[in-house]
Amino acid sequence: MSAIRDFLHFSWLGDKICGQDVDTLFAYQTPRVTKIHDRSLGCTKLLLMFGIFLYIFVFQIWYKGEHMELVPIEGISRLQWQQPTNEWCNPHDIECLSNFATLDTLPYCTDFQGQLSGNQSLVQRDCDYYDGIELPITLPGGSLIPTYITRYKQALACKRDTKICKRKYVYLDEEGNHQRGHGEAKPVNSDFVVDAGKFTVLIDHSIKVKGSNQAYDDFNMVGQYTKCNEARDECETKPMHCVHELCGKLAHPGATMFTSLSSRLRRATSGNKLRRAESTLAVEEEQEEDADGPSATEQAAAKAAESGVEVTSIKQGDVMSLETLLALAGIDLDTPWQAGNGEWQNRRLRGTAIVVTIDYHNLNRWTLMYPQDPPSYTISVTSRPVHKFKQAFIEKEESWGRMMRWDYGVYVIVQQTGSLATFNPVHCLTMIAAAMGLMAVSNTLTDLMAMYALPNKDSYLALKYKESVDFGPSKTEK
Repeated sequence: MSAIRDFLHFSWLGDKICGQDVDTLFAYQTPRVTKIHDRSLGCTKLLLMFGIFLYIFVFQIWYKGEHMELVPIEGISRLQWQQPTNEWCNPHDIECLSNFATLDTLPYCTDFQGQLSGNQSLVQRDCDYYDGIELPITLPGGSLIPTYITRYKQALACKRDTKICKRKYVYLDEEGNHQRGHGEAKPVNSDFVVDAGKFTVLIDHSIKVKGSNQAYDDFNMVGQYTKCNEARDECETKPMHCVHELCGKLAHPGATMFTSLSSRLRRATSGNKLRRAESTLAVEEEQEEDADGPSATEQAAAKAAESGVEVTSIKQGDVMSLETLLALAGIDLDTPWQAGNGEWQNRRLRGTAIVVTIDYHNLNRWTLMYPQDPPSYTISVTSRPVHKFKQAFIEKEESWGRMMRWDYGVYVIVQQTGSLATFNPVHCLTMIAAAMGLMAVSNTLTDLMAMYALPNKDSYLALKYKESVDFGPSKTEK
């Protein structure tokens, strides 16, 4: 037993190693709890803990919803364009007439008879009429709405059996003669599109949450839009003018935890009734489309524009004019600038590109358990710094050659972004466990203040750290 006791006392290590006391080399440090009767330290720690609690649980979790898991979305969209019509009728109806302005009232047309002001006369061209079927050009990334169209007549210069071909097509003038000289070829005709800005677009879009069966159509969501100036230093978000029957049943952006919870309870108690209403609306929508085609699009947009509304939400999607899209980006078609050759140009003449961003979100402030369902979305428009935007294609081909067309206009791209929040208990617990580590910061900060900042720091330091006597075997035996 004596041998075991000596081994456990580590007496076999001796009293010194390399001239150093063994008990000092292998000293054991243990936390010591000291109760200091000082209100300044106690209140300081409580205030720090309270501040950390407010930051973690009130600001980060309850206000910002950091405990929610954000899941990305997948979206699809389509664009449907239509020219302005008289009395908001369906252009597919035989009696429906287009509502274009006359050429003598448009400042950008050479036939304009009114009083010009400012720089309105700097960019004028001949004008021509187009409808919503022939005007839009579908491109891989979006849709081009031409505002200025030029046509070039070209004759075939190289036949099939030609050995050497310097130029396959040569340009012709209006009389059919070869164009001579140097520089850019002259078109046989070039025209501004009448009322291009008045053309309306229907943006139909829907989303699906990645990794789940959750899917939403714009018909089931509440939309809003953001209008900014060109510098984007001043922006204003406005609700859309909603005209379909589900508008009053949807949760609006900014709904709190309590309103979201109450809306869930209402849907739970009247779910069958709402589903029957949605089924009825879907049948009515199909019947309306079969009978009237896209007339609801132009009708809603025109009535909304008449009352000063810029964006309207209908059953089929969101409706706005090209002018509205440009206005949301803070730009317009007719602001002129002077090119390097001294020629005055504008976006109506040279074209531009804009990106329509649809951002989906369902996490509102002060949401603890239930995110907004269905989600909402915000439409914003930004311009791209392009010198010009144009698209070339062959309008028609003849035995003698072809008619080539260059379309300058507004290239509209739609992007769908955003993430939807969902309550995941595992993710929430992981976030809370990581955040709880910050609570220990209150002890560290209090200790630092006690030892280095407060008046009684020497006394606090003596109470916090205390060294024991030497309990080595050779000392305790004496």
